[in-house]
Amino acid sequence: MIVVKFISSMLKVFLYTIFLFFPIVSVFSQTVTVISGSTNFPIPGIMVYSNRLPDTLQTNNKGEISLDIFRNDDNITFEHFVFAKVRKNKEEIIDNDYVIIMYPSGMLALENKSVITTAVYSKDLPFYINIITDKQEETSSLSSNDDGSEQKLMFEKNKSGSTVFRGLQANKVILVLDGVRLNNALYRNGKISGPIHFEKSSLESVQQIHGAGFIMYGADAIGGAVKYFTKIPEFKEYNNFSYKINAATHYEATTDNWVSNVNFNLGWEKFASYTSLTYGDYGKITMGKNRKSYLDSDYGLNQTYVERIDGKDSIITNQEPHTQQNTNYNQYLFIQKFRYQPNKNLNIVLNLHYNTSSKIKYYGGLTEISRNKPRFAEVEFRPQNKSFTSLAFFYNKKTKYYDFVSVIGSLQFIEEYRYSRKLNSSVGLHQIEHLYDGAINLDLIKVLDINRVTYGVEISYNYLKTRAFFENIETDSIWEGLTRYPTNGTDMQTFSAYFSHKWMRNSQFIVHAGIRYDFTRSSSSFENQLATVTKNPQMNYNFDKINYNSHAPSASLSFDYYPFTGMQISLLNSISVHSPIVDEFGKIMLKDYVAVVPNNSLKSEKSCNIEFGLSQILFESLKINVGVFNSWIKDAIIISDMNINGIDSLWLGIDGYEMATKVNINNAQIYGISSGIDFGHFFGKKNKNLIKFNSSFNYIKGLNIDDNIALPSIPPFFGQTSISLKLTDYTLRFSHIYNGEKKREDLSIYGEDNIHKAANFGFMAWQTYNIKLSYNTGDYLSIHFAVNNLFDTFYRSYASSISAPGRNFMFTLKFSI
Repeated sequence: MIVVKFISSMLKVFLYTIFLFFPIVSVFSQTVTVISGSTNFPIPGIMVYSNRLPDTLQTNNKGEISLDIFRNDDNITFEHFVFAKVRKNKEEIIDNDYVIIMYPSGMLALENKSVITTAVYSKDLPFYINIITDKQEETSSLSSNDDGSEQKLMFEKNKSGSTVFRGLQANKVILVLDGVRLNNALYRNGKISGPIHFEKSSLESVQQIHGAGFIMYGADAIGGAVKYFTKIPEFKEYNNFSYKINAATHYEATTDNWVSNVNFNLGWEKFASYTSLTYGDYGKITMGKNRKSYLDSDYGLNQTYVERIDGKDSIITNQEPHTQQNTNYNQYLFIQKFRYQPNKNLNIVLNLHYNTSSKIKYYGGLTEISRNKPRFAEVEFRPQNKSFTSLAFFYNKKTKYYDFVSVIGSLQFIEEYRYSRKLNSSVGLHQIEHLYDGAINLDLIKVLDINRVTYGVEISYNYLKTRAFFENIETDSIWEGLTRYPTNGTDMQTFSAYFSHKWMRNSQFIVHAGIRYDFTRSSSSFENQLATVTKNPQMNYNFDKINYNSHAPSASLSFDYYPFTGMQISLLNSISVHSPIVDEFGKIMLKDYVAVVPNNSLKSEKSCNIEFGLSQILFESLKINVGVFNSWIKDAIIISDMNINGIDSLWLGIDGYEMATKVNINNAQIYGISSGIDFGHFFGKKNKNLIKFNSSFNYIKGLNIDDNIALPSIPPFFGQTSISLKLTDYTLRFSHIYNGEKKREDLSIYGEDNIHKAANFGFMAWQTYNIKLSYNTGDYLSIHFAVNNLFDTFYRSYASSISAPGRNFMFTLKFSI
């Protein structure tokens, strides 16, 4: 018997270490081994407990713990502040071969759902990854205007939707929804509304991946990637049929926001359905009233606004200048997911998303001043309609060529509608874009001993159709207008293939190498609209088509070294190429009296990146990490002056515009540092109470080396600090968020930095304090009360055209049955 136990133990240790996805059942012991999903090695010091028993146990130095004291129907919790919490009953643990896989902050597993969500997309990445799950305080709000969650994600994101990531704008950051990349031919380098339309109650997790060379999703991820995972339909738990209904409502006093969501899961043995419906009514934003003494007395105040009364534009004095008129709108979001499992190896998921909005006034345009009067009477986005459909097949079976395979086909349709009309003008401009995006993704994983190979292909097709017309609102007559994109349409096809290899030399040394090849073909057809609209035949592009055949290789090589328990040293090198899209080479944009026009000679950006990271876990309660990065960019794309046939400005109506275009500069550099401290300590009876401390700091600098000036879109330093105390059913959280100053001389005059919305010295430094109290009765009811911007501070985030809310009382109620 001793020999049998010895052999069994040795087999367990060996197999648990080697196989992450395919552990072998052991019937000789009820000892569980807890292993790390990122390193495949045991984790000591994991807290293990159940609601029935008074004691809390801990895994030993080998990551082991006995289940003898637990009953088969006990819900057993495995918890540590560094790792995502795992909760399973004893029968599930036995079925999973006495192995519990836990993932640290950079490698989140969605427990038994990981096979159809993150198996391909997260576990093999050598990057620093920041995670927010649906169980964390940051996502307990339904609001899209939750500054706390945006800062926790380390977005430099303002209320107008502009997103910058590591100093790189949106078209150099990959957004991924349920395994499908959202980047497309229209993916802009300025305002994007994609993240705004994600409703938090339906999110399982959000992952933010720092750094270039994100091999699985392409060379466009020079800045990094942000991945959204919506909830997965769950099968029945114990009976022939199970259901779960969740409802939530959220109210904010200062912004007068009402957001409500209802979602429900229906589960059978092999079929499950998840449905979510959200309605958001977002009110006018009232800014903070406590202003810095060095600010102009009226900076940021909304002194006037325009209403059309009796067929005439009237300038109305705003009796409450701290309330920003025309910032209110509403939207609907609908998600429907079906999951079918015909056998234990195959999962099929149909994913349907649709959202639409009311008219959304563009506050930045409405507050532009010309000749001491509002420049526009109307600037708005008409109802924005977006649909997303995907059909995914996830197959998990050990074969010669793969152990896991994922096939996802997707279709996206995006309609964007802009309308603008100047003050006292009877003529308005309608600009409408329709984008069709289809893609197929194939991803495979093969485990070879302790090595892991991931490879796949992606094929996509985009078609962009655009039209524009002027309308006389008095006579209802219409005529051809100035389109934002190539008049006769743009189509873009891409083909990509990648291969990555994770090689584990031993428990201390891991090497990860990857290579990807992207081929892009795009074709755009123009008409000479500038000459027509300006009535100047010299305003001729001298071209009527732009064709690109781009080859974009990218590669990454990383080393992770664990010299001793709790310490990790990482080094990442990568090269990547960003091919211009139509938003860069073919758009006409009128903003801040600058007209950006197409350029048929734009070249691809090439970047070389290096990143070094160091993290240390001390006393099983304290984690310290620091990372530095440097990106050298050749042929970086920026906006600069230009002329057409010697003409460097144009007139549209009574307004003159300086002409500019996207150009390449020889050399640019972006570098920065990020650091963080996380502390967590369990205490009290059964160690159920928890105190947590978190602090992070980020600094980024960008330089146009050719001209020795700052690059546009580089945010100032920013960071956050929070401390929370959890006592049984109550959680109290206090947070401090801050941003540095961005000086005016470092802002771009071409619109990327919204220089006309800055103060006379630039964008101000600011800080805000928030407090939140949560009461959770268990799985059925939770109540959250928060006060953001405790001191009612006035501030405007970098590059934002709208001032942030003042002291904001927020209330959230969630109920589940």
